[in-house]
Amino acid sequence: MGDAGRYRLDGQIDLHGTTRPLRGSVTAALASPGVIAVHGDQDFDIRDFDIVMPAVLMFRIYPDVTVRLQIEAELDDTEETSP
Repeated sequence: MGDAGRYRLDGQIDLHGTTRPLRGSVTAALASPGVIAVHGDQDFDIRDFDIVMPAVLMFRIYPDVTVRLQIEAELDDTEETSP
């Protein structure tokens, strides 16, 4: 995406039985030798997933939520051998 370590992801999200296309960006970097860390976040409007706005007395609940992604993957250096 122009920035080192920043990548665009395209996919789908399924929430509350509703599937929507998703396009977002993540950062990926080596956290330590053999470990990669991926981070990102995406804002959603819950009404897009047919979720009814909750009502709590006189509090106002906003329909926007942020979902944060954090993945760490470690290289598995074990090798499978066939008998």
